[in-house]
Amino acid sequence: MDKVKIISRLKSQEMTAKEFINYCRNILISIKEILPKETTIASWDDESNKLYSFQNSLSDFNEHNLDKILIFNKKEDVFKNFDSNDKELRIDSRSWIGFSTLIYFKSNPKNEESEISISIVQGAFEKNQTALINIEFSDTFLNMATKEVFINLLKVIEQTNDLLYAVVISNEFRRKKES
Repeated sequence: MDKVKIISRLKSQEMTAKEFINYCRNILISIKEILPKETTIASWDDESNKLYSFQNSLSDFNEHNLDKILIFNKKEDVFKNFDSNDKELRIDSRSWIGFSTLIYFKSNPKNEESEISISIVQGAFEKNQTALINIEFSDTFLNMATKEVFINLLKVIEQTNDLLYAVVISNEFRRKKES
């Protein structure tokens, strides 16, 4: 099956960790509305070394699960805080490069495959840092997805009001045709 991806670039806007989590939560809620009701949203939990599934309402997609939502290296990454000597990640921290998350949408939590994986990067306080939303789809999802689903996913990205551009690509689109 041909792999399909949505790749987008966004205007970067400075955010705290909490603002980034809320930004992501709003995007995930909008995407969840497009998908079947039984879809589970999960992220990788480094501490337990397994997927962490969020509540269906996403009520636990908040600052209490900072470590499960944000991708960062606890030993190396430094953050800007009110106390300039504090370099640890806090809910009000800012990041020079922005915050990053990788979220999985799964119709069957017991199955290893996720139908959709979404990467979101946003929130840098330094100018000209990358901000993006990239979405990848499983073969299973591609077999059942309609054109309207892809259009609605693009609309969700557009509703962030940060969209610079978005494209839907596939390996087939990128292959050079041989005569």
